Amino acid sequence: MPIYAMLLAILVALLWGINFAASKFILLHLPPFFVIFLRYVLVVACLAPFARKIALSHKQIFFLSLLIIGLHFTLVFSALWLGLPIATTVIAVQLGAPISCVLSALFLNDKLGPWRTLGMAIAFSGILVIAGTPEVGNNEFAFLLAIGGAAAWGGSNVYMKRVPSVSIMPMLFWTGLYSLPVTLGVSLILEENQIALLQTAGWSVWGGLAYTVLMSTIVGYGVWYWLMSRYSVTQVTPFALLVPVGGFTSGMLFFDETFTWRTVIGAALTIIGVAIITVRRPRLARPVKG
Repeated sequence: MPIYAMLLAILVALLWGINFAASKFILLHLPPFFVIFLRYVLVVACLAPFARKIALSHKQIFFLSLLIIGLHFTLVFSALWLGLPIATTVIAVQLGAPISCVLSALFLNDKLGPWRTLGMAIAFSGILVIAGTPEVGNNEFAFLLAIGGAAAWGGSNVYMKRVPSVSIMPMLFWTGLYSLPVTLGVSLILEENQIALLQTAGWSVWGGLAYTVLMSTIVGYGVWYWLMSRYSVTQVTPFALLVPVGGFTSGMLFFDETFTWRTVIGAALTIIGVAIITVRRPRLARPVKG
């Protein structure tokens, strides 16, 4: 893998990490389901030229959109909206990798093996360490939502192994389109004053939306899958372990987040566990992106 490709992989991981901070700026003003709705309205509009037919049924597209957008993103965004720190959120959602392993063993008869079992044990122990920190103690429900978002991502990883392979841009378009009625409907039921809040949104909200649509979704996923199409999964996937670096750094820079030693130790254990899983079985162990 040449140096320029490695630099692109590092860039994408950092873009995804910083996306947690960009999303936090939006969520300080707008409720989470409405934010996801707006995000994918803009994604669908930008990706309309890629709206060609893909080898998935309507049911398969809807189920993927429900897992990835209707559950994963909305639960993670809800955790941030409820006040869970960026660093804690980004580490919690890394559980998508070990959860993918568990679900693949249950539904795909995939053998875990000693290395992946060890990686899962280390990753879950890291989450248990973080669960005892004050950041989680004051936001227990939000922490559970973030873990739920990780579980939804893990489920989507396993489900994608059961459906035909498709190009990323059409996939983003169709899953985004199918998510719109769900996210809008839930927003109308559970949230309020969306239009009034949108009318008073400042530059940080619009800047955050622009970042999450263009840099995280379109550029991030576009470059990542371009790399995946040219290099082996084992060469590309480990760079996603840098996502927490971008999340931690942006949390400190933009929101003055601080960390206890317990948080650092828990984060280190989780990342080490996910690294072991990723190296041993990368196709089912893709760390979660924002």
